Amino acid sequence: MTIKKHKRKSNLNRERNPGERKRNFRRGFIISFLVAASWIFGREAGKVYFSQPVNGIPTRQEIIRTEDYSDLWDVNLIFEKCLNKCENISPNELEVKVDSNEPKKPGEPNELEAAYLPLEISQKGIELIKKYEDFSATPYLDADGFAIAWGHQIKKGENYNNITRQEGDALLIRDLKTVYEPAVRKHVKVSLTQGQYDALCSFVYNFGEEKLKRSTLLKKLNKGDYKGAADEFTHWINVYVNTEEGYVRSPLLGLVKRRTEERHLFLSN
Repeated sequence: MTIKKHKRKSNLNRERNPGERKRNFRRGFIISFLVAASWIFGREAGKVYFSQPVNGIPTRQEIIRTEDYSDLWDVNLIFEKCLNKCENISPNELEVKVDSNEPKKPGEPNELEAAYLPLEISQKGIELIKKYEDFSATPYLDADGFAIAWGHQIKKGENYNNITRQEGDALLIRDLKTVYEPAVRKHVKVSLTQGQYDALCSFVYNFGEEKLKRSTLLKKLNKGDYKGAADEFTHWINVYVNTEEGYVRSPLLGLVKRRTEERHLFLSN
């Protein structure tokens, strides 16, 4: 889809051909109608958002918050606000979001904290991961093969040995940006607070994308059950231990502590 660029000009100097004016009027009318309808059906306020990928991440910016409903029917005013807010705009990138009078569910993010703007793992989230991942300057064998630093899986062709902690930190950041954060964005379909996003990144770093994909945690989260999703963290604490009776599932203290911190972070604002 080609996005037409509209240069910012004053309203007095803005010149449009008749076809463009007609398209702008149609866009503004649709926005006005949707926002007005939201008010008529008992909502608090309507909002118009501009959506556009930034660095490949879907983002949403609030353009208009319609508190004064007398403005809803001023088509040109609404469209001018949209146009003046954004350098690039197309009708498919305009959407309306409506505030609800319904109370929030436990753990549901505040709208201003939700992930309408692109989220990246915070330093707090990174420190949580490092707290429970032992640093190793030399390669070691784990369940998935050889790893180094904070759990970086050494791939074919990579040659790491005796790396510094600074180099290990760089590997961790690279893995988060290229593997684990994209996994969270790919599978989570609801808005997240920074704490929820950080907790999920830590969880995926520990267990991998496939475990998240098949988890009850993800299913509850994508249904909007934030409290239920938070409680699911505490189920991921067991490992298989070899006993005289064979392998049995048993809680691991390190996992219990990590899941407890992730759950607390997930429920925090």
